[in-house]
Amino acid sequence: MERRQIASASAPATRSRRAESVDGLSRERLALYETVLWLAMWYATSLGTLLLNKIILSEHGVSSQALGLAQMLSTAALGAAKICWSRGDDAAPTNNPIPRSRDSSGDLAAKPRTDEQTRVAVRTTLVALGALRGLTVVLGLVSLAHVAASFTETIKSTAPLFTVYTSWLVLRQRTSWQGILSLV
Repeated sequence: MERRQIASASAPATRSRRAESVDGLSRERLALYETVLWLAMWYATSLGTLLLNKIILSEHGVSSQALGLAQMLSTAALGAAKICWSRGDDAAPTNNPIPRSRDSSGDLAAKPRTDEQTRVAVRTTLVALGALRGLTVVLGLVSLAHVAASFTETIKSTAPLFTVYTSWLVLRQRTSWQGILSLV
């Protein structure tokens, strides 16, 4: 009789552990489904954009520069709207890198940046990245106007490889062998 009481007393705890593991499993499965959904949406919109750009450039005679300008302006406007509407909601701490300089003894010493220096550095970086992104969009559209879409996408797919190579060349940053294998 004691065994039954012990067994029945531990039964609810076992059921509780099973429920937690099922909940954890269903959360993992839900996260997987969400990831697959977002990836599918990304591929679908990417394919749609590619085909629409090809049609606009080939059949409607729009210049690649005008289409690129329209895309960049709409991206800038939507980005600005997102920043204005979400201001204060998800305010992240600012990353204020501390430049190093040598003091009189030759040792590296921290030299804190002022807020103005940080703003100038951020603006400079954003302008450079924006210009490079704009150049990438326009050159991709020029390519799309003159060659097959499949060839344009093949060339664009080499971007991660060149990113790894450039980070090694400029920053001396090493990439793991798993990362390099993922590019092949």
